[in-house]
Amino acid sequence: MTGHVVNDTWIIEHFRVTPSIGTFKIYFDNLLDQSKEFNDLVVNFVNQYWPALYRVILPILADIYDPWLVEFPNKLFSKVPFSEIFP
Repeated sequence: MTGHVVNDTWIIEHFRVTPSIGTFKIYFDNLLDQSKEFNDLVVNFVNQYWPALYRVILPILADIYDPWLVEFPNKLFSKVPFSEIFP
């Protein structure tokens, strides 16, 4: 969390998290309206290369969910003075 303190209230500007995923596997019977072979190719590709795909997509997702994650701590910290949380 990053932010600044104004009038003893911590205002969160960013809430960055990096979820750690141990394993990831998808299953789809009809992912695309193409042939079964093409569907299997896409599913196998994603299952094999998901770590690289995850690293590419994570910054994009972080920008999307950052505003949602900032909302909750700002509601909390607006009610509790900064000096009480961090004396």
